[in-house]
Amino acid sequence: MCQLKLSNSRNSLGKRCKRREQEIKIIQHQIALVLNCFVCTYIHADMVPAKVLESFCGRISRVGSGNKVQKQYFTYLLVQSFSQSFSFRNQNSPKFRPISVYFHFFLYMTENDLFLRQYYDTVLQLRNVEEQLKNARIELNSTSVKTAEAEKTLTASREPGQDTAEVLQPLSNDEVVIRTSNGPRYLTNKRACVPLSKLKPGTRVSVSAQSLTIMHALPPQVDPQVFKFSTSEPGQKGPTFADVGGLGNELALIREAIELPLTNPEIFHKVGIAPAKSILLTGPPGTGKSLICQALSNTLNCTFIKLVGSQVVQKYIGESSRLIREIFAYARLHAPAILMIDEIDSICGKRSSQGSSSDREIGRTMLALLTELDGFQAKDQNNDLVKCVFCTNRPQSLDPAFLRPGRISRKITIGLPDAVGRFEILKIHSRKMNFDKSCDFSRIVQQSEGFNGADLRNLLTEAGLCAIRANRGVIQMEDLLEAVRILQKNKTLEGRAWDLGGDSMNK
Repeated sequence: MCQLKLSNSRNSLGKRCKRREQEIKIIQHQIALVLNCFVCTYIHADMVPAKVLESFCGRISRVGSGNKVQKQYFTYLLVQSFSQSFSFRNQNSPKFRPISVYFHFFLYMTENDLFLRQYYDTVLQLRNVEEQLKNARIELNSTSVKTAEAEKTLTASREPGQDTAEVLQPLSNDEVVIRTSNGPRYLTNKRACVPLSKLKPGTRVSVSAQSLTIMHALPPQVDPQVFKFSTSEPGQKGPTFADVGGLGNELALIREAIELPLTNPEIFHKVGIAPAKSILLTGPPGTGKSLICQALSNTLNCTFIKLVGSQVVQKYIGESSRLIREIFAYARLHAPAILMIDEIDSICGKRSSQGSSSDREIGRTMLALLTELDGFQAKDQNNDLVKCVFCTNRPQSLDPAFLRPGRISRKITIGLPDAVGRFEILKIHSRKMNFDKSCDFSRIVQQSEGFNGADLRNLLTEAGLCAIRANRGVIQMEDLLEAVRILQKNKTLEGRAWDLGGDSMNK
């Protein structure tokens, strides 16, 4: 009896196993059909539409009566794969696994494989959380830095102000003799963070208002007006020697006196001569004296300081001399530098015994300038890196003490351009202008005798205005001739008269 029941149970179990195998084969066949249809439809697609993906996953979940957990997890894997830019073209991408891998995993997946896959997904989630934690810590550090800066600013705003003083003599590592702005002298200490090498006689320092302890070493005092004179810093774009025309010999002399000592000072030490300190440029207005200085500073990549002699003259006694000293101190601080003083005859004119108080103040200003040119601070290495260029229209009115050798190393006359020079200047200023083919600059050169560089630039501008009046976008020859007639009508003979006077004076 027991054997009969055992045989019946075996038969029923075998039938159920066969039915299960048949169901699995049917499920495999149906899923294979769905996969083949899906792959054949989107074999050339870069991205699978979301609706098609949802429909495909739904059909997978309705196939047969297999393990529901396995089919759901297989659907999850497909969705995860397609969410990572599923591409049939690049099957070797690390973000993509072929469908056959998931299909094989679905057919032979066991409960242990499912747990292993879930563990792998948990590890990925843990890595994402760690990455988020890392970003949060970086943000916390940046916030802490900003908070510390805000606390420093708040603390500084609550602290009392500090006074300025001048170092007279450092005695030891901690004791320094200073003189405050009011005049009294004190023996005080310094902070440990302030090095003694910076506390030289004459150095400006900030001291505590209560204990007079030296808190910081300050840069030299410079008048705010000096910053207005500095027109360019190293690295700024500006005119070069390619923008200067008609001055071949003059440019060679200027570059030999200013550029060569800054670019190749060893050759002067090798020969045993001292380089030039300053040069004097004379000539009528508009001949390019300021343009030459700007080209020098841009070529040498140095600071360019330009001022007019009348800007140095101040109202109160002693202010003009102080301004001269601060200008040279600023130039030495930003060396290499080129200092250009235009209209130098306004402060270096000939002195006379019958002068007013204003004339005597101008004389004191000239003496301060001569002191700086003589270079009493010979120990300062930046003295050789500061070159002075003086310009004037009246060289005959300058004081002989200013013109003596050693203070003015070279005197160069920038005269009116000749025919070749005028042609070069016209070519330079017409580079960005539209001209007709009929324009001939040789005729303009013949009719522009006595024109300086500024006049030739105005000539081209006037020709452009004539073309605009005629509603043309191109300048024609008739516009140039009309501009020459207009400028000749308004042109004075000052330049030619100065040229004749300068030639006779030089003779």
